Amino acid sequence: MMMKQRPATPARPWTHAALAMLAAAALALGTFACGGSPTGASASVTETFNGTLSMNNASYFTFTVAKQGTVTMTATALSPQSGAAIGLGLGQIVGTSCLLQLQEPGLYVGQPLTFNNIAAGAYCGQIFDIGYLTEDNTYTVSVAHP
Repeated sequence: MMMKQRPATPARPWTHAALAMLAAAALALGTFACGGSPTGASASVTETFNGTLSMNNASYFTFTVAKQGTVTMTATALSPQSGAAIGLGLGQIVGTSCLLQLQEPGLYVGQPLTFNNIAAGAYCGQIFDIGYLTEDNTYTVSVAHP
């Protein structure tokens, strides 16, 4: 007995396009359901701190990071010695001091310092003289964090 073979069903051109759109929609839905965004952008807060930095000294300020992410510190003003190199650092308060865990000496006004994968919690930022200040200087530091 001979069996008849069915002719092959022609592929429907819209089937591949429909599957691609369905996969893209599922990926987008999964991204939003997990709290992400398609661009990877995260909301952040920018805080500004002002104070006086004395020769051969340091000054610190405190802030709270709400969720893990990137923290960026920038000295935005230093006066009267705006061209002097200074240091910036990130740490935690221990007693009455800011114990630096990450730091960068040799920055200038306008140079950002970025710390990646910082956990949520209370932190201190510090600006410090690295030997170039010859008098008291007022400063402004901005801190952007999640």
